[in-house]
Amino acid sequence: MRIAQKFFIVLAIISGLHHQPALPAQAFYENPFTLAVTIAGTVGLSKLWYDIAKNGTFFAFVQTLEQMIKTRLYRNKIKVGLLKIWGDIDNGSEIDECAKWLEQLNDDDSIKGLIVHIESGGGWCGLGHFLYQEIKKVAERKPVVVFTTFLCQSMAYEIACAGNWIIASDMAEVGHIGVFRQMKHFANTINSTIDGDEGEVEHEIIKSGKYKLAGNSYQPLTDEERKYFQQLNDQQYAIFCQTAARERNLNLQDKEHWADGQIFIALQAKELGLIDQVGSWTDAKEKIKELIKEQNPKLLRKFEIELV
Repeated sequence: MRIAQKFFIVLAIISGLHHQPALPAQAFYENPFTLAVTIAGTVGLSKLWYDIAKNGTFFAFVQTLEQMIKTRLYRNKIKVGLLKIWGDIDNGSEIDECAKWLEQLNDDDSIKGLIVHIESGGGWCGLGHFLYQEIKKVAERKPVVVFTTFLCQSMAYEIACAGNWIIASDMAEVGHIGVFRQMKHFANTINSTIDGDEGEVEHEIIKSGKYKLAGNSYQPLTDEERKYFQQLNDQQYAIFCQTAARERNLNLQDKEHWADGQIFIALQAKELGLIDQVGSWTDAKEKIKELIKEQNPKLLRKFEIELV
């Protein structure tokens, strides 16, 4: 039980007793009805306070009041959004919630900019590209600064490309531009023990559609299927490279130098044009202040994608 709840339970008992009328002792002896009413009132008031503590009604009220006060205090204050993307980009529900928050941020004229703090090695191509597009919508209206302390790779880097300015600490690992898919294969039959006897479990596949089960774990890839998956990879890789080249003003013809899957330390990434600045979190905050032309903005910590 939380300490605050214990406090209100104790308060319930004290309050119940305190709020009863001061009656002389003989009144209880002379009139049993008075005694019964007094006890009922004490128990009733105590139960009210107990329910408030137990159900969290009071705490919900306090939180609402606190939010109203903050809203009033910061109504006319310049604000900057903060989006944290940490861990693998593989949770569609989190990405969807993030997109809704970004839309609200973009429509709020009191929020003048956005800092995106990325610490991720990448994830699903579709999810990463979708989030890149949503952040890009914000960047078309408001300054967006991207910062990474140690890790901004693969699809996480594509997301970073949506920003107007990318800052990485000097030991950060950046880039790793490329696409891969991984498939595991087992034997057609799996040896197993059934009631102590050696036996075999056979897997039979029934499908409709030529490539419906291409890449499943129970049959090896055919040459035709391998070519099919390579084409998928190449198409996604081409979109990735085109996005990075367009946003970072890179020469697409030189992509073998900056998009061959290599990981670059921040200084090398800056020399290649993958980032704008080698710096710190303080530098990121100073940069957003510079871009929005405001020295003391309120930093909103409203949305985090933490999938570590």
